[in-house]
Amino acid sequence: MKTVCDKNKCCGCYGCVNVCNRNAIRISDSGRSFNAIIDADKCVNCGKCVNICQMNNEVDKKKPVRWLQGWAEETIREESASGGFATAISKKFAEYGVVISCVFKDGEFVFDACDSPENVGQFAGSKYVKSNMSDAYLKVRYYLDKGNKVLFIGILCQAAEIKRFFGEEKNLYVIDIICHGAPSKNMLNKFLRDKGYDMEKLKGIYFRKNANKKGIPVSHDMYDMYSLMFLNGIGYTESCYSCKYATVKRVSDITLGDSWGSDLGYEKLKKGISLALVQTEKGLDLINQSGVHYEEADKKKAVKSNEQLRHCAFNTYANTKFFDELGKKKNFDSAARKAMPALVAKQYLKMALSKTGIKKDDRLYEVRVEREDKEIEK
Repeated sequence: MKTVCDKNKCCGCYGCVNVCNRNAIRISDSGRSFNAIIDADKCVNCGKCVNICQMNNEVDKKKPVRWLQGWAEETIREESASGGFATAISKKFAEYGVVISCVFKDGEFVFDACDSPENVGQFAGSKYVKSNMSDAYLKVRYYLDKGNKVLFIGILCQAAEIKRFFGEEKNLYVIDIICHGAPSKNMLNKFLRDKGYDMEKLKGIYFRKNANKKGIPVSHDMYDMYSLMFLNGIGYTESCYSCKYATVKRVSDITLGDSWGSDLGYEKLKKGISLALVQTEKGLDLINQSGVHYEEADKKKAVKSNEQLRHCAFNTYANTKFFDELGKKKNFDSAARKAMPALVAKQYLKMALSKTGIKKDDRLYEVRVEREDKEIEK
């Protein structure tokens, strides 16, 4: 098997697929890892795929020039996973340009374009899964060629490849989201199938309850196993455990995340506070025109509270155990419990020791789904 980059190190960004004029590359997703596989019969050895691949080449990173924290107006903040910076910036940008970001559509997380401030809400909310970048490059190129300003929002490796692919286009603005790492969609699909859901028949999938209150929880345990694994760095694709972008230096104009280390008070943190690392003047312009409230953030506290700014997720024994158990045809929950018995026991002990019990409505992280038929319960 001939691959564009080292075996099992592909991040699934689809840059190589989009640069190939011979349709000679396909992305293989085993759940545990991606691979960009080259069809030797179609390949003419032009080298374009190898040269565009971020795993084979460095992407320029810049130190932030400003560390900011704050929130958008309340209506935006209430519907956002954090303080609403991404939505506020997108709404303003869509007044004069095109926003390209991730949505759940036709049973898959894909990148779509929006040029209407009223519709950018479709991008809101956290997506704890790798989204499909296959059409993102065509959309960015289409609007840039038309003379539009384009704002791309994605996770680290996606933002990095967009920057490699298009270079320093003056009309291209890039925001990256602070990323823990992410599972393949095959992992989410497996989890949902074991619970009796078909991704292709779902209207929506939500991962943080303050991001979107629609839908019903897939699991009625204290924590669903998918969320518990995600929060503990288990089940990500192989490349996430060697991510070269988990550092203070960033590839984008702005980096957005949660301001967990904020000293602005519990009540403000409970409502959501965004953290923004601003790398460029273009990025600062986006912040200033968005109308968000912001203050200077303490760099040391921000880095201390966001370990993804210090290092990538660790590939632990629990991760290996999980995939090994799945390989034995175990269902998702069973494999997860085998992989992290202590973590699972700790969650149930918390519930048992609680006088009132922990209600499912108190949980921040859980996978929730909305069916096309709007069924309230399974």
